[in-house]
Amino acid sequence: MKRGSVTRRFRWDDIELFPGNPLLGTRLAQMAKRWGGYVPQVVGVPLVADNTAGAFPEYGSDAIIMVNGHHRQALAKEHGHGQDEIICELKRGHTREELHHIFRQVNDSRSINHAEKFLHRVGQKEPKALEILTLMEQEGFAPTTSPGGTANAIHSTGSLEWVWDGGDAFLKKRRGNGPHRDAVAHALSAYRTLVPGPFTQQSALLKGLGAFFLRYPEADYDRLLEKLQTQYPNVQKLLGAAKQAKQDFHLPNNYAAFGFIARLAYNGGRRVGGKNTLPEWKA
Repeated sequence: MKRGSVTRRFRWDDIELFPGNPLLGTRLAQMAKRWGGYVPQVVGVPLVADNTAGAFPEYGSDAIIMVNGHHRQALAKEHGHGQDEIICELKRGHTREELHHIFRQVNDSRSINHAEKFLHRVGQKEPKALEILTLMEQEGFAPTTSPGGTANAIHSTGSLEWVWDGGDAFLKKRRGNGPHRDAVAHALSAYRTLVPGPFTQQSALLKGLGAFFLRYPEADYDRLLEKLQTQYPNVQKLLGAAKQAKQDFHLPNNYAAFGFIARLAYNGGRRVGGKNTLPEWKA
C-alpha cells in the first residue's frame, strides 16, 4: 500500500464527502456571493484522500474522499460543473485517525464550530472526546453540528467540555481541574428530563446544570429535578428566571444565575444552613 502525497485529476462528481463533515449553507452563500457563482479559475487545489487503508468502511477501497474543499465541490455541483476535472492533492494510504488529524490541520484557516472539531477529535480517538461521547450516548444523545437539531442531538459540546474541565476559575478553585465525569453525566441526564424536544438554548442550560453540579456535588439529583419541575413548568421559564435573577442580583454570568435560582428551588425557602440545604454560590 502506497503512502504519501501525489497530484491527480478528478471530477467533482467522483469525490465522496468526508463522513461527519457538514456542508454549511451560510458558507456556500458567502462563496457564491464573493465569486458570483462557480468560478473554475479560483477553486485552488482541493485536498483528497484514497481509501486503500480502509479508513472509511462505508466507502469502497477505490473511493476518493474530500478532505478539504467540500464547499467548493458543492458549489460546482450546484452550478452544473460536477463533471469538471480539477487538479487535487491526493493523500494515499492513511488511516481514519490520520485523516481526521489532517483535516483539522488544513482547516485551521477557516472558522469551524466546536461540534465539528469535536467530531473530528472523536475520529482521531482522542480520549477526552471519546469519554464525553460515551456519556452522551448513555443518555441517548448523539453529537451534531446543527444548532437546535433534534431531541436526541447535542450541538453544545463545548459546554460539556467546559463542565468536564471544571468550569471557570471560581469553580476550579473549589473542585479542581477535570475530569468531572459525574457533573457532565448529571447535566446530560437532567437536560434529557427537562427538555422534551429540539432546543435552541442548549448551551445555556447544559452549562448552567453543569455549573450547579460542579458547585454542589452534594446535591441530591432527584430532589433538584423535582423542585425545578414543580416551580418552573417548562425550561423556557426556568432560563427566564435565571436571566431575571442575573439582572436583579447583579450576578456575574448566566451559569451563576442558573445556580442561584436552582439553589433557591432546591432549598425550598428554608434557611441556609438548615438540614439538607445548599450554601450560597460564593460561600
